[in-house]
Amino acid sequence: MKKTYKDGCYEADFSCGNSAVALCKKTDKEVFIKRWYQHNARGKNEIAAVDKIKNDCILNYFDTFTENDMLYAVRDWIDGMSLSELMFSEKTLPVTKVLDIIIKICMVLRDISELHGNFIHA
Repeated sequence: MKKTYKDGCYEADFSCGNSAVALCKKTDKEVFIKRWYQHNARGKNEIAAVDKIKNDCILNYFDTFTENDMLYAVRDWIDGMSLSELMFSEKTLPVTKVLDIIIKICMVLRDISELHGNFIHA
């Protein structure tokens, strides 16, 4: 069931969990909204961490708000395939496409590592 949030700015249905594709009433475009309980530090930590990463492959949150003891974070929605869906949609991927994906993943991991130190453990 869709409800409106932030004084009617967004319309979303969170019946399936704590994230939803929503309609931004101002732009009439789809956005992605994630929510956490306001007292849970995970949401604030995620928003702060994502905000520090400056990489074209990471979408930053462009709006945050609290409502009814919940913290909401809004980012653009990209309608496309996940990596898993891409891998299973084609029998084989061209080497150039695989290398492009691997390079992008490595660049994101590098940027995260530079911000937060060595986070990958053996």
